[in-house]
Amino acid sequence: MQSIYYFTRTGASRRIARALSEGLGAPCYEITDGNNYRGIVGYLRGGYYAARGVKVGISVTREPLKDERIYLVGPVWASAPAPALKAFRAAYPENTMVLILNDLGQPLEKLKAIQEGYEKVYLINHRLRREDKDIEAVILGESL
Repeated sequence: MQSIYYFTRTGASRRIARALSEGLGAPCYEITDGNNYRGIVGYLRGGYYAARGVKVGISVTREPLKDERIYLVGPVWASAPAPALKAFRAAYPENTMVLILNDLGQPLEKLKAIQEGYEKVYLINHRLRREDKDIEAVILGESL
């Protein structure tokens, strides 16, 4: 069994997660951390939390099953995955996970350090304007 879990600030990760859900025929669930990331203050807070490795508590709309393969979707903030993504990985270490990060410009090489603990890591770069093609590659298990 497989599922998609996502964390979003602007809705971009939700859009990607829903496209994956449709393509994989897998259910989609939201992760929240209870913090307000709206506006410029929220944007700065999120970047600070990510850069400093601030731990956050999370809640999910459904707890994953132990044998479930998870596609984890979320943003890159300050050259690191959003804190809620790190918290989710830490909360469910027994699950096989594929990490799908969306960002405006970080090259994947800068994110190599976060690959540990994931079956595969994808980076969907909005500036390249090929989101649909990248999502299709994730669905097919291809490299980007």
